[in-house]
Amino acid sequence: QTRSEVALPLKIEDRVLGVLDVQSDQPHGFHETDLLVLRALADQIAIAVEDARLYSDLRRRADQLSAVAEVTRAVASILDLDILFEEVVRLIRQQFDYPFVYLFTVDPVRQQVVYRAGLPLPSWRREPERGALVCSLDDPEGIVPWVACHGETVLVNDVNRDSRYHPSKFSEADAHAELAVPLVFGGEVLGVLDVQSDRQDAFDDDDRLLCEALADSVAIAIRNANLYRSEQWRRRVADSLREVAGLLSADVALDQVLEAILTELRRNLPSDVAAVWLLHGDELCISAVHGDVAGLCVAVSARDVGSWLGQALLADQPLIRTPQSPFEPLGAALGFPSDYSAIAAPLRAGDRRLGLLTLAHPAPGRYGVESRAMMAAFASYAAVAIENTRLYQEAQELALISTVMLRVAETAQSLTTLDQVLDTVVHLMPMLVGVDRCAILLWDEPAAAFVPVAAYGLSPAQQTTFDRWRIALGDEPAFDDLCLNKAPIFIYDVATDDRLSEAVVWTLGFRSLLLLPLLAQGEVAGAMLVDYQGDQFGFGAVETFRDERLAIIQGIAHQAAAVVENSRLREAQQEEAYVSAALLQVAQAVASLRDLDDTLSTIVRIVPLLVGVERCIIFLWDDEQAVFRPVQAYGIPHDATETLLDRSYAPGDLPLLDAVREQDRLIVHSYGAPPGASNHEGSGAHGPAVPLLPPDFVAGFRGRPQEEPCSLLAVPLSVKGDVLGVMMLEEAGASRGSPQRRLEIITGIAQQAALAVQDDRFQKERVERERLERELQLAHEIQQSFMPSQLPRLPGWELAFTWRAARQVAGDFYDFFELPGGRLGLVIADVADKGMPAALFMVLTRALVRAAALEEESPAAVLARVNDLLVPDAQRGMFVTAFYGVLSLQTGDLVCANAGHNPPLLLRSRGWEIERLRTGGMALGVLEGVRLEGQVVRLEPDDYLILYTDGVTEAFSSQGDLYGEERLRAAIRAAEGGSAQAMLDEIDGSVVVFVGDIAPSDDMTLVVLHREK
Repeated sequence: QTRSEVALPLKIEDRVLGVLDVQSDQPHGFHETDLLVLRALADQIAIAVEDARLYSDLRRRADQLSAVAEVTRAVASILDLDILFEEVVRLIRQQFDYPFVYLFTVDPVRQQVVYRAGLPLPSWRREPERGALVCSLDDPEGIVPWVACHGETVLVNDVNRDSRYHPSKFSEADAHAELAVPLVFGGEVLGVLDVQSDRQDAFDDDDRLLCEALADSVAIAIRNANLYRSEQWRRRVADSLREVAGLLSADVALDQVLEAILTELRRNLPSDVAAVWLLHGDELCISAVHGDVAGLCVAVSARDVGSWLGQALLADQPLIRTPQSPFEPLGAALGFPSDYSAIAAPLRAGDRRLGLLTLAHPAPGRYGVESRAMMAAFASYAAVAIENTRLYQEAQELALISTVMLRVAETAQSLTTLDQVLDTVVHLMPMLVGVDRCAILLWDEPAAAFVPVAAYGLSPAQQTTFDRWRIALGDEPAFDDLCLNKAPIFIYDVATDDRLSEAVVWTLGFRSLLLLPLLAQGEVAGAMLVDYQGDQFGFGAVETFRDERLAIIQGIAHQAAAVVENSRLREAQQEEAYVSAALLQVAQAVASLRDLDDTLSTIVRIVPLLVGVERCIIFLWDDEQAVFRPVQAYGIPHDATETLLDRSYAPGDLPLLDAVREQDRLIVHSYGAPPGASNHEGSGAHGPAVPLLPPDFVAGFRGRPQEEPCSLLAVPLSVKGDVLGVMMLEEAGASRGSPQRRLEIITGIAQQAALAVQDDRFQKERVERERLERELQLAHEIQQSFMPSQLPRLPGWELAFTWRAARQVAGDFYDFFELPGGRLGLVIADVADKGMPAALFMVLTRALVRAAALEEESPAAVLARVNDLLVPDAQRGMFVTAFYGVLSLQTGDLVCANAGHNPPLLLRSRGWEIERLRTGGMALGVLEGVRLEGQVVRLEPDDYLILYTDGVTEAFSSQGDLYGEERLRAAIRAAEGGSAQAMLDEIDGSVVVFVGDIAPSDDMTLVVLHREK
């Protein structure tokens, strides 16, 4: 019976390997020494167990590595894929005794996982066709497709607990555990090694590491076998490509090269049909085909990007058809099943698409990576052959076109006038390209229509009809499209095409027509009409006509357009030179004259000479009277001078003048036109209707019957939107619009006249301004002379003052004068205005104050007397605020009165308190009989009296703040105890800093009186 027991753990570091349990039938059978011995023994036993386990693991790992090495050596030399797959499965099952071993490969093109080998063999595997069992790479069910898709190992010891598991079609085993390892080489999943067991928890991490090592070796073997097979296939392909390349370097027709390419393709790749598709416009058409498709004619729209061929044409690499892809035309025509195989490679020359090279086979899955590479190579050779042929044809066409263009250019250079060149062009066209008729029309800007200039192939009657053509915009849709799109227009049957009317085509015998624009600087300068009959050009389809003939015709059209443009440029250059010379002549005439009347007289006489008008009148606008006054005229009958020129025109008298002044633009007015004609206005010739001219003005202006049509141009004389007058000109004959150059001359002369009028006004304003400045300066000097220039001698007193005007002449003033009995009169005033009126009112007030001070004793009586004298002379509500005080220099008593002025401030030396004197009554000059109250204060030694106008307290800062009385008090306190001048400087400096750089808004006057200690 156990009475004592000791249990000791067998530990290696923190791991417990077992327990050593020792029991005794004696109580207290173990002592401390026994425990020490048992602990040492337990440690030794643990070390021995760990060594044995490590040895066993090393032996097992060595055996596994040896087996892996044997498998690696065995498969490394196998280059046939079918044999390789069978041998890998057999060796793994034999060496590692896994119950079920299967091998799969991944087809990246078809996105499928394909069964290749496995043990034990399932019953279906004994059927003749191998490798037919596949599943999709993105199949949501199954561990094998998941591993193939994600490239990660999956170890599942209970498949019933893994949602990815699905019973396999390739395995008849009742699997409970599964280990699937990807076969990866160079980042690409080549296949999957799948090991299964009918027991749960059959695999551990050692199995994972082992299978992953095996998978690496198998992946390398598969890669080597693939490379070997690809190399053999590439050798066969290289032989085929070499043969095709030999054809490219030889002088062989394009059809033979394409036939050879299809033959070699079908020799190397399985197909029932092979074809070369070439782009013709927007359609893919078969150019060469091999297979049982005799007589098949198929055309596919290249713009249909939803079709399989449309997708292949836009692809960068050959495109392999999947069972879900739409049918391509050949497979559909041959009745292939829906899962048939097809591959298409784009034919390209640089970035330009030429067509497609296609193969098709009724069986599924016949094309893969190698097929794609081979198709790309043969497509490159086909594209080179097609491009070489195109370049050769283009070279021939360019040579022909160059020869034709050279002949046209030489002919154009040998002729001198535009009519000769265009007549030669229409005669050369039939000779060079075999057309029946050719005609040229040019765009006439004043007429706003296409007008005929040259034609060939017309009968005399047709030529007469052609010469009468005037095609304005909106008359013929074809010409409207030509101006809008600036591209050739094809009309293959004028009988069914409604873009040209019968009057244009049938009268000249046109049946089919090509209409080309003559472009000059991107604008349509004219149109060329080329007639052709039937299919003599091969014009049965649009693309047939767009060959060298179209290039020749377009080249001739470009030459004709260049001639037209050069001719018009020469005309424009000559017109611009004439305009410049005309305007220079006017400018010289204007510059040489000083008097405005002489200048305008010269202008009205020079305008008819330069632009050919019959009459000209210049009206100037009088701002003060708000009327137009005619100042100069030319061509007006003598008997109409009094009725037209010796009067003014108020608004409404001559509506045309009012319209020009309001709109500030040129107006063209047609009058005296036949019945049904309309008047227009505008910057050229057209615009909304304006009122008719008064009949009496028209009769006097023209001096002949009104029925004769004329155009009247009314041009504003304006500078920067300010209309100073109107120049009115008349030209004989009703005009749809004046030529642009003539209008430029007229507007230029009007501008010169406007500048002359403006300069004359500036001169008058400058003279008036100089006169006012002289008067203001004189007033300023007079005003300063009335201000005290020197201080009187004031023993025991200090007096400081400053005066600044907001304008040249101020309304503020101050004054001090000695009175009998040792007294001093002090005055500060502010007139409620600025400038010259305020200055004159200030002088009057000063004189009245001095006069009244000699008659009246009290300051209140003095100010009342001055008020009564000012009221009769006050105009426009002018008044003055004033403070008047009489100081006793002996006692310091100040008797004062305030008439609406800012109350003075008194700084007491005792406590330095600031007192505000009594606020005054009504300002002077407002009402008669005003009575003011007086006030008496005493200035003790070291007291200060501060007199100021509102220009101090109402000064504004740049932020819009008001200086105010509080800031004034602060400045006074800052200078307490100093001299009168020091206090004045402190206050003045504070105001200057506060105001900053902005201009003062009011006059400022400041007086400081200090009684010395």
